[in-house]
Amino acid sequence: MRYNFFAAKSGPATLRAIVQPSSKVKTGPCQNLKHMKRSKKVFQLKNEFLKLQNDLLHGISAELQRIGRPVYMDELKEFPFKIELRRHTDAFILDANGLPAITLEYHQATVRTLSDFTALGEIEQADLLVTLDCLSVLENTVPVPPASFEPVVPGQYISHEQGDRDCWICLCGNYPESHGFYPCDSWGDPMEPTVGSGWLELYRCEQCGRIIDQNTHLVSGINNSPKEREEQ
Repeated sequence: MRYNFFAAKSGPATLRAIVQPSSKVKTGPCQNLKHMKRSKKVFQLKNEFLKLQNDLLHGISAELQRIGRPVYMDELKEFPFKIELRRHTDAFILDANGLPAITLEYHQATVRTLSDFTALGEIEQADLLVTLDCLSVLENTVPVPPASFEPVVPGQYISHEQGDRDCWICLCGNYPESHGFYPCDSWGDPMEPTVGSGWLELYRCEQCGRIIDQNTHLVSGINNSPKEREEQ
C-alpha cells in the first residue's frame, strides 16, 4: 500500500493519510481461463474417483453372487475397515436389493450397505479394494465348524463388575482371577491376538467354553474341547 500525506489548508497543521492501493488484482481473461481449467480437472478427477468406487462395489457384489453365501469376517486373509467398524462386522452379504452389505452385531443384528458407509466416509476405497481381493480367492463352500463347537441361543451376554467392564463375570460364574478367559477364533480355538492375525477380539471362557465378544460381551457359541493352547 502507498500513503500520501499532506497538511490541512486551514486550522492547526495536521496530517491526514490517503490510502491508495499499490496494485490491482488481475482478473483478466487469462486468469479466468486458468481457473476454468483447474475446475474442469477437479471435476474429471472426482468422476474418476466415483467410477472406481462404483466398479469396486460392483465387483464385490459379483463375488458375493459367485460365492453364494454370507462371508464371515474371519474368513478373509486380510481385514478391511477401521477397528471401530471391524469389531462389529459379522458377515458380508447381498441385501434384499442385491447390493453388497454387511451385517453388524451390536445388541441386535443390523444390515447396512457398503455404499451407505462410503457416502459417510466410514469406508474408504482402499477398504473396498482389500475386500474385493479377499473375496476373489474364496470358494463357494460353507466353512465347517469343528465338532466341538456348539451354537447357542441368540441374545446371551456375560456381565461384569459394577464400574469395571474388564472384570468379566461369565454366565457360569467364572471371572478373570479364577479360570480366566483366553483369546480365540470364531470356533473357540486358541489364537494369538497379534496384528494381522485376523483375531476378531473374541475370548473363550476356560471354565464353560463360552465364546465371548470383547466389546459387546455377546456369547456366540461354546467349545468345550478346543485345540491345545501353545504355552509361551
